[in-house]
This record gives sequence, C-alpha cells and structure tokens, in this order.
Amino acid sequence: MPETKPIEQVIRENQPRWMAVEEVEGVGIAEKDGRPAIKIFVTKITPALRNDLPLEQDGYPVLVHEESALEAENPDVDIEVHPPDPPDPPDPPDEEAA
Repeated sequence: MPETKPIEQVIRENQPRWMAVEEVEGVGIAEKDGRPAIKIFVTKITPALRNDLPLEQDGYPVLVHEESALEAENPDVDIEVHPPDPPDPPDPPDEEAA
C-alpha cells in the first residue's frame, strides 16, 4: 500500500494506541530501504507484542526495536522521536448558561 499521508500525521493519529501497549516506550521516524519508516521502541519484544503492533501503517513499514538501557541513554542522532501530543485544552464555559 503506498503512503497517502505524511508520516508525521500517521504517527500522530496512531501513537496513542501504540503507546497504550505496555512494552512501548516511544515512536519515531527511521528509514528502511531508502524510504521513511515508523520505528517503535519497546522494552522487550514478545509474541503478544507482535500481535499488538502492525507490520505497516498507512503504507509505511513499522520497525519494532528492542531498546537496551544503554541505547536509551545514547539514542541514535538520526532518529526523531515524537512524544505524545498534549491533551486539548477544555472548552471555555458557556456564558449564556450561567
């Protein structure tokens, strides 16, 4: 399936679901075969984890990377990690209802 959206948008739309998986520590952008790919950092790859994460998302390959403590302290400089987006602010109160 070819990419139809920018990779950043795909990550924003799917990151909350991926981050809800217990072993997932972060999500970033990487390359595979010269093309952009989604890289999901996990504490441990398990058979159950393979069922929880996709092999591709919206045309982008998904790479699952088991990260050691040493790697966590010294991340690769060519990988851009995207923290979760902050929640939307609450709507202001309706003054007519008061």
